[in-house]
Amino acid sequence: MEIQSQAPLLTQVCPYQHRCMASALCLLGKFDWARSGKFPSFTEPSEGYHGLVFSETFGNSAFAVKLRVELLRDIGPALNPFGAFLLIQGLETLSLRGQRHSDNALELAK
Repeated sequence: MEIQSQAPLLTQVCPYQHRCMASALCLLGKFDWARSGKFPSFTEPSEGYHGLVFSETFGNSAFAVKLRVELLRDIGPALNPFGAFLLIQGLETLSLRGQRHSDNALELAK
């Protein structure tokens, strides 16, 4: 599978990790679900969605759509507004903090 998770758990890279929990999934969108033949839940009709075939309907985005609609239906994941605010605050400074970590590591290596 060509799924790469750049931030498997957002709360690991964002401050305020003790206040909320969230994760992100970054997809390349290049996986051919029908050609692989290994994922019948993507290539066969889904009874829960009136015979919808995710790979035909959504193409390379089938995984993201299936993940979202089935999780919303089954367990109802939703981030609370305050938790979303805290995560956004951390994500806005992520590149700056990453660069500073890198600079500090380079200084230590010298």
